[in-house]
Amino acid sequence: MQPVYSFEIKCSKDLLRKLIEDFNEFKGNQSSSRIAINCAMSAWHLTDWVFEEYKHKHGFEDLGLFRSSLNSHSLSLMHDIANGSKHLSLSRPKTEITDSGLHEGDFAFEDFAREDFDVSRLELKMRNGEVVDFYGEIEECVSFWSEYLNRFDS
Repeated sequence: MQPVYSFEIKCSKDLLRKLIEDFNEFKGNQSSSRIAINCAMSAWHLTDWVFEEYKHKHGFEDLGLFRSSLNSHSLSLMHDIANGSKHLSLSRPKTEITDSGLHEGDFAFEDFAREDFDVSRLELKMRNGEVVDFYGEIEECVSFWSEYLNRFDS
């Protein structure tokens, strides 16, 4: 099936390139909800594209089973962000996000290492009290999809 609604994005690897471009833009503006949501949508929608494009290679005929087989907590977070921001709420969330927002840090991320200083960042608050840094989760998704699709290059 040839995509007709996505301009020059015609295959999963094109959508992965979009995700990487979104992520690179996010690296330069890590407090942008707009860019973060764009990243989440690209990461999550790759699931549907890869399912359709590689059915004959990954062996799944059911989208739900394929999604479950990916076994990625980071992708589950992207599901909730992408679909929750699209629909305003979720009837069947995959994670236990209770809130999301901007943590106002004391330092600018451009000048200081994320790991060593209190920099501004987008965070996800979880039901168990854990606070999750969006940057790390979307970075994990970029790595996940890059590695997954590299399997089909050989």
